[in-house]
Parts: sequence; structure tokens; C-alpha cells
Amino acid sequence: MAVPAKTRAYAAKKAFIERQQAEANRLLGEAVRAYEWLDGVAELEREDVFAAQHLGGHSHGEDVIAELQLADPCTEGNARATIGMVGGLTHDLPRCWARVCDPEVRMPL
Repeated sequence: MAVPAKTRAYAAKKAFIERQQAEANRLLGEAVRAYEWLDGVAELEREDVFAAQHLGGHSHGEDVIAELQLADPCTEGNARATIGMVGGLTHDLPRCWARVCDPEVRMPL
């Protein structure tokens, strides 16, 4: 395989990976939004009930961190930061989030 062909093969693989990453970002956003604590649902102050936790200015079900750690092995702190960032972008900066999910823009999370 000639050098230009190898470079084209590399570029094609890199573009494929970037499209896949954009799709993964979109799915991550959907997953984080699915764990959002619904407006109007009271938060109980008891230890024996499912509760909300506040991440990035938004409330999520308490198991969202563990679920992200199962899907993408990372530390608890990294999961908290990712959830907070995704929640903030999807709510507060939806156009920016759309760019993160656009494979043509290639904007990493």
C-alpha cells in the first residue's frame, strides 16, 4: 500500500471514530436526561428511599453515577463531572450540545 493510500485509510478510520464518538455523546446526553429528577416530585429526606442528587445545577436520580461508571469505567469524581457537564450543556447551552453531537463539527465532549 502506497503512503498516500495509508494516509487516506487513516483519515477514513479517524472520521469513522469521530462519527461514532458524536453518536456516543448523543446517547450519553439521552441517558443523563433520562435520570433527571422530575419537576414537582418532592425529594424525601429519608435514607431508605430513592433520592435525588444535585449535579451541575440539576437534580438526577441517585443511581446515575453508578450507571455511568458501569457503562464507561471511570472514577466517581469523573462520572460526577461528566454528568454535571452534560446536564449543563443539554439544559443551558443546547446549541453547544448539538455541536458536541454533530460528527461534522468534531467538537469533543
